[in-house]
Amino acid sequence: MININHFNSQNGSISTVTTDAFIKCQNLHYIMMYYELFTHRPASFAGQCYNLQHLNIYYSNLQTIDENAFRGLFSLQGLMLQYNQIECLPPLLFQDNKGLKSIALNDNKIKAIHPIIFKPLIQVKTINLATNQITYIPDLDLGINSWNQGSFSLYLYDNPINAIHPLFLTHLFYNNNMGSSQISINFAPS
Repeated sequence: MININHFNSQNGSISTVTTDAFIKCQNLHYIMMYYELFTHRPASFAGQCYNLQHLNIYYSNLQTIDENAFRGLFSLQGLMLQYNQIECLPPLLFQDNKGLKSIALNDNKIKAIHPIIFKPLIQVKTINLATNQITYIPDLDLGINSWNQGSFSLYLYDNPINAIHPLFLTHLFYNNNMGSSQISINFAPS
């Protein structure tokens, strides 16, 4: 895979992805997998792909993600995991992905969000959690360091939200680093 910069798999029959499934992939920038059969994303499945910028897994049967699944993906900017069957996100899932700017987890079955899951994401601009099964919004620790660089959007519509931690909005809107940034949070009943 040394000279490959895009990997695209569609309508295949990939049922298992293992640790180090992608090796010798220094030039790989995009992994796109659509309509595949695998249910689990293991630890360091692409850990040697340190230049990977975009990981897209749509319309698959992905149900679980190992806490270290994205370990080594230091250049990751876009993570699109929508239209899967994900129920739970490990709290340290994004520990190696400080450069992530866009995360799409919409149209899954996520039931809860850990307060620190997004803390490492100092450059994030968009987090889409729409159309899941989230009932409670905790006091999310958004480690956002890019407040002065524009805007931040959090999509939570079409979730059965019935409670929000009282400090969530206070911490978000009274952040000293916010500057003149625009913040958008989209709530709507499911």
